[in-house]
Amino acid sequence: MEEWYDIKVGDFFVEIKDASNYFWKERKIVIHDPAKEITAAKIVDIVEYLYYEGFIEDRRTQVEVKV
Repeated sequence: MEEWYDIKVGDFFVEIKDASNYFWKERKIVIHDPAKEITAAKIVDIVEYLYYEGFIEDRRTQVEVKV
C-alpha cells in the first residue's frame, strides 16, 4: 500500500509518495508547477524544508516536477 503526504510549500503543492516498506529510496517528491516557474535553487530549498521538517529522511530522495 502506498502512502503519501500532500502539503503546500511556498507557492507549490508538493506530494511525498512512500512505498510500503518505508525505505527512503522508495520515496518520491512530486512538485506541481503548472506555471513552469520553478528553479533548481527552489527545488533544493523545498527538499531542504522537507528534510528539516521530517517529511523525508534523506536529501537524495527522488524529485519529479509536474507541470
